[in-house]
Amino acid sequence: SELKTLYPGVDLIFEARRHYSRQAFAAHLLGYMGRMDKRSWRAMKDRGYRADSWIGMAGLERLYEDELRGVDGEIRMEVNAQGQLKRKLAEIPWRNGSDLHLTIDARIQEAVERGLRESPSGTGGAVVLDPRSGELLAFASIPDYDPNLFLLPEWDEAKKGLRDFPAFNRPIAGTYAPGSTFKIIVAAAMFEEHRVRPSDRVFCPGRFQLGDKIFKCWEKKGHRLMDWMGGIANSCDVYFYQKGLRTGGRLIEKYARLFGLGRSTGLPFPGERSGNMFGPEARKAKKRSWYDGDTVNLSIGQGELLVTPAQMAVVMAAVATRGTLWKPLLAKRILQPDGRVAREMKAERAGRVELSSGTWDLLQQGLLGVVKNGTGRRVDIPGIAVAGKTGTSQNPLGEDHAWFVAYAGR
Repeated sequence: SELKTLYPGVDLIFEARRHYSRQAFAAHLLGYMGRMDKRSWRAMKDRGYRADSWIGMAGLERLYEDELRGVDGEIRMEVNAQGQLKRKLAEIPWRNGSDLHLTIDARIQEAVERGLRESPSGTGGAVVLDPRSGELLAFASIPDYDPNLFLLPEWDEAKKGLRDFPAFNRPIAGTYAPGSTFKIIVAAAMFEEHRVRPSDRVFCPGRFQLGDKIFKCWEKKGHRLMDWMGGIANSCDVYFYQKGLRTGGRLIEKYARLFGLGRSTGLPFPGERSGNMFGPEARKAKKRSWYDGDTVNLSIGQGELLVTPAQMAVVMAAVATRGTLWKPLLAKRILQPDGRVAREMKAERAGRVELSSGTWDLLQQGLLGVVKNGTGRRVDIPGIAVAGKTGTSQNPLGEDHAWFVAYAGR
């Protein structure tokens, strides 16, 4: 740099680089960096940014930009009219940014990503939440991308792969009908409000008629006689059609809101969606009527109801803890460059679902039965108690969406 006036044909290009050693690992969580545009520079130039600075554009890179960026070094030199260096006027030393310690468990994250990639569709989203602390243990959206590609120069051939990169963040921005996973909330309403007894039986011939409309069970030949444990284990639609009607759409909607549906989880990423609440009150707000057929659809998590994977992770943590609703935590602490703790973070409780111990017992016993004796037998792991619920939701744009929600422990 000092001799460049002697070599007019040589220019120096300075680039700030971030290296993502695990390539696409947790890409939608970590985010990526990009060169600042004019609009961003005008808004941030007073904070020490240069017009060509690299900044966080998505995920944690964007969320914790101020903590991660550090301070650029600078040397001020005196030059003469010919551009020759005369003397050094001042020097500002560079300083590292802070370190961000995440709650993510790398082993769980790797397992989740591998499972999604190896699934029949090779597509999906997953959220793993520790129900004891509210800490996020895994957060994956597949297909993903390698954030290193954003740091390549424009002429690099490999960067062309980003023209249609998969930016869609399924765990927080993907909204889907919950399907049969919503039967957990229907059951909470029907037992807590004493509309149904667990011993009550329903005969399932494979279909249910309401007026002149036929609602089918997923099992075409029917499940025959079903009580609570059989109904939830086999995910019998006819059982939930009838018990949902007895409970009523108003109560089902009430409990869906109690479990946090219809609002965001509080994850601090831009783009988190709150889903869509479906029920008599939601319809009333839109000045539309509610019908028994709507209650039937709501009872199996269909209709206009939409949720995100992140919301369902919060629901399952509430069932596991018998009531605690978490605002999920992404980062445990921020360490200054010298190793001192700048900030410690803990998850916040977003609320509480108050149900009787009897209702919690029925829900937890039912979900254990799903894995031991029902539609979730594929995840019956020796030595681990897994309580879960399968679900399939209709997709008007293509193949059905598959769900699995669960909690587990020894």
